Amino acid sequence: MPYTSVSLRIFGLAVILFTFWGCTQQPPPSPIVQKLHDSGAGDLSNLSQLNIQEWLVKHKDLAYQVDAMCKPVQEKATAAWQDTTEGKVCGAAHQITLARPVPVQGDSVSHWPGK
Repeated sequence: MPYTSVSLRIFGLAVILFTFWGCTQQPPPSPIVQKLHDSGAGDLSNLSQLNIQEWLVKHKDLAYQVDAMCKPVQEKATAAWQDTTEGKVCGAAHQITLARPVPVQGDSVSHWPGK
């Protein structure tokens, strides 16, 4: 049976719709990204790592928690993971954690920087 003009149009429309539907589906946010979103960071999907880091500087305790959550995920991550929202959040949190003050041990007494 030859294809009619109407059936070809319907097929073409279906292909276009499924293509766009497949391209616009976003994966569900990871628990790490969701934690920041729930803490008031908003939509992080279009932000750079630096933008996320600027927000996390004001919420350092959250950055420390997120960095701890990221360690097991980061061990299994692919090379492209750093470009994902989760990868940017983890990178930003890690940068803040690197500057975290730690006590200096000496004479059996802990001395905190700045105290």
